[in-house]
Amino acid sequence: MGMRKTAMCSGKAFSKRKKGFAWTLFLSFVVCLSCPLPSYALSENPTAPSINDLVNMKDSEIDLSAAYLGITNEVAWVVAKMQIDAKKIKEDIDGLAEKCRSLIAGERDPKVIVARLNEFLFDECDFKSDQNNDPLYSNYQNLLINAVLENRKGHCTSLTMIYLSIAQALGLPCFAVATPAHIFVRYDDGAQRINIETTDRGKSYPDEYYREKYLIEKGDAKYLRNLTRKQLLSRIVVSFGVTFIDRQRYEAAEDFLEKALKLDSENAIAAMNLGILYEKQGRLDDAAGELKRALVIDPHQYKILGNIGLVYQEKGDSSNSIDYFQRAIAVNPKYALGYYNLGVTYHLLAKNDEKAMENFSKALELEPNFLAARRNLMTLRQQRSRQRAS
Repeated sequence: MGMRKTAMCSGKAFSKRKKGFAWTLFLSFVVCLSCPLPSYALSENPTAPSINDLVNMKDSEIDLSAAYLGITNEVAWVVAKMQIDAKKIKEDIDGLAEKCRSLIAGERDPKVIVARLNEFLFDECDFKSDQNNDPLYSNYQNLLINAVLENRKGHCTSLTMIYLSIAQALGLPCFAVATPAHIFVRYDDGAQRINIETTDRGKSYPDEYYREKYLIEKGDAKYLRNLTRKQLLSRIVVSFGVTFIDRQRYEAAEDFLEKALKLDSENAIAAMNLGILYEKQGRLDDAAGELKRALVIDPHQYKILGNIGLVYQEKGDSSNSIDYFQRAIAVNPKYALGYYNLGVTYHLLAKNDEKAMENFSKALELEPNFLAARRNLMTLRQQRSRQRAS
C-alpha cells in the first residue's frame, strides 16, 4: 500500500491528489459557485464601489455596506454575469439600522447599547452562525451580503460585516478585530471596550480567550487590535479569492488575492493563499516566495510554516521540509497535521521510517480518528514485520 498524504485544512484527512498536495486554505471558504445566486440577484447594474475603487479611497470615505455589496457584485459577475439588487440591500440595512436607532435612542451606556443591539439582531432577527452545519464554509450563501440578509445565517466575516454596516449607519464606534483565523466585533469608544462575538449571538469574550484559542503571543500587535475598514475588506476579498482557488478558477483567484494585498499589504492570509494558488499551478518557487512573504508578516503562524514545509516536500527537499514542519510543531505542539506531514517527509524523502512512525503515532495520539495517520502507521509496521520475517 502506498503512503497517503493529507491536506492541512480544517483538521480533516483526505488522500493527496495525483500530482501535488492539497493545502491549508487559511480562513478558507469553499463556495459552491455552480449553484444559482439567491433571489436578490438582479441585472439592475447597481452603483457600488469596485474593489479597485476601494483601494483608492480613503478609509474614512468607505461605506461598509456599499463596499460589501461591491465585493459581492464582483463575485456575482465572475460567477453568473449578474449584479446584486443594490436598492434591496440598502433598504434592508437601513431598515435594520432604523430599528436599532429606536432601541438605543437617548441611551449613553455602552453596555446597554450593545445589549440592545445584540438582542435585536441575534434574538429578534435571529442572525446566527452556520458554522456547525457548514464547518468547511462550503455554502456560499453564508458569505454573500444578499444571502446573509435573506437567510439570516453566516460566518464570522459576513456577520461582522452586517453588524458593522449597521453600527456605521448609527455612528457607533465599532470595529472589526482579527485573530489569525477569525474576526469579531469590538465596541470601543476610547473609554470602554466590549468584544462582540457575532458567531455566538453577541456574547462578549475577553481578549485572553482569543489569545489562547488562536495561539496569539503576548505582545503580538498584529492581532486583537481594531482594524481599519480597508483591512477588514481585505479579509473579505481573501475569502472570495479562496473560493475561486477551490473551483480552479485560478485567474479570478489571483485577481482577488492581489486586490486583497492592495487593500492591506500586511495581510498574511492573502499572501499565504497566493502561495497556495501558485503551488496548484506548479509554480513552486513563486509559492515558496509568497509563503515566506506571509511568514515575514506573521512569523509565529504555524499553518504558514506548515505550508512552506509542504512546498519543500513537493520540491523533494527533505532538510527544509523537516525544518519547517518542526518549527510549526514548536509553535503549536498540538498540531496533529504537522506531525503527520513530518512523518510523510521522513518516509518519502528522508527514508527514515522509525521517525515516520514516531510522528504518525503522535498525530494519532492528538487525533485518534486521524485515519490517514492510522493507515500509514499500519503500512509501515506491516512492512517492518515482513522485513524482520524475511
